[in-house]
Amino acid sequence: MMGSSGRLDSDSSHNTTIEQRAAVDRPSGTEQKSAGSVPGRDHKYRLIFELSPELIVILDRKGKLLEINRRVSDWVGYEPEEVVGKNILSLTFATRATKVKLFKRFVARMLGRNIPPYDAEFQHKSGKTVVGRIRATPMKDDKGKTVGDLVMISDVTELLQAERALRESEERFRQVAENARELIWETDAQGLYTYASPVVEEMLGYRPEELVGEKHFYDLFLPEEREKQKQAALAAFARKEPFRDFENKNLHKRGEVVWLLTSGVPVLDEDGNLLGYRGADTDITERKRLDAELAASDKQKRELLNLVLMHDFGTPMTVIQSYIEMLSDGTLGELSEKEHKAVETVAKNIRALSEVRSHMLEASGLDSGNVQLTKERVDIRELVQECIVEAVPLARDRELDLSFDVPALKVLCDPSRIRKAVQNHLRAAIRYASPGTRIEVTARNQNGSLLVSVLDVSPDLPARTPEPAIQAETREKLRWASGIELALARSIIEAHNGRAWFESTQEGGTRLCFTIPATD
Repeated sequence: MMGSSGRLDSDSSHNTTIEQRAAVDRPSGTEQKSAGSVPGRDHKYRLIFELSPELIVILDRKGKLLEINRRVSDWVGYEPEEVVGKNILSLTFATRATKVKLFKRFVARMLGRNIPPYDAEFQHKSGKTVVGRIRATPMKDDKGKTVGDLVMISDVTELLQAERALRESEERFRQVAENARELIWETDAQGLYTYASPVVEEMLGYRPEELVGEKHFYDLFLPEEREKQKQAALAAFARKEPFRDFENKNLHKRGEVVWLLTSGVPVLDEDGNLLGYRGADTDITERKRLDAELAASDKQKRELLNLVLMHDFGTPMTVIQSYIEMLSDGTLGELSEKEHKAVETVAKNIRALSEVRSHMLEASGLDSGNVQLTKERVDIRELVQECIVEAVPLARDRELDLSFDVPALKVLCDPSRIRKAVQNHLRAAIRYASPGTRIEVTARNQNGSLLVSVLDVSPDLPARTPEPAIQAETREKLRWASGIELALARSIIEAHNGRAWFESTQEGGTRLCFTIPATD
């Protein structure tokens, strides 16, 4: 029977359950008989009714709310007693459009039509909109007559917001992918394409549907390189590592070679399992063609330079050196003391030119790959120490202090050439350092590479030199990189697959650095 709050109550004389209360036209004798057949069912239904996470509504056959559970207060901010007894068309928490939608579907169910779940908007007491997904089942008495409606409503507001955000995100991704010049792609964990943007047809000749679900990314590699590149790529997949700027050759549908620059990131589930990869390809075929042409041009220039250095430059120097020797040993007659000094000056400069020529020839040979490195395991500490000892006289003449901090570390390299690189760095540092400066040489293992730094630590320059002068001195030191000795050092380092660079320090000094792989 109906309690004062509008909810169904149960007592010992009537034993009314939710199910029985809905059958409003059922004779009372029938109700008691039905209730008596299942003892304790009222209490179980009451628990289910009140504790359900969904909003449960019981309507009579005219659309009047007979009962609603407490979820209504969480859902739209109203208490059950505020809405029980109202007709669908009088619901306080529904807009006019929603009331009409609810009532039309209610009438259709009362007429025996099947109405699938549908969504409707409701208004919370605070004014915010709540979306409910409605499922309803007509309720019948023992004779099969429809006597009411059992309605269950789930709050799908956040679900719909998430679905809308996902659709918007997917639409943005689609627009970017379809208008980008890069090929945007996705694969599963085995490398099978699950997405390819439309630009793939322009880039590789395949329509997206010819790749998605049909081909693995490595199917497009050149046949002679496919297995090696496939294994390297799948090894990265196994490590779940991102990768950047991977240059690879692919076969266009027409059979042409296309160079791609590929970057990708792993897609993982919440447990860290690999779902696949997502990334982009850039067509660098034209760039590779220009690089090849430039390399060919550079090779021609190097060959021409070598020819000039060997003959056009070398022959006159040989003649000059011969005459200097004849002047020095008196073959061409006795010289005065003043003439001897002049000849010595010329000889000194000719030796310097000869050394420059030697450096240029070696650098050119290293850059062209015509000079082969002879590698062996070398203790870098011993090598640097030898260079320091050799540089001491020159440093002493310029009133400089030398120090080094290098661990005993075995490095695979061409010892004579790495020694020359260190020597050239030291000589450059000594040549440009101010009196009183300390030259420090350091080395350490950095992620599998040897990092060597030559740093000139200037004495308290800010205290004795105006700021513009410090800047001018720093600019002068940055000219190191253009010196022939450092050009040769850089060629040596790059021939070892290393890198050379310089940088200014806040203290006014300059650090000249290079790295080479510690092992093959």
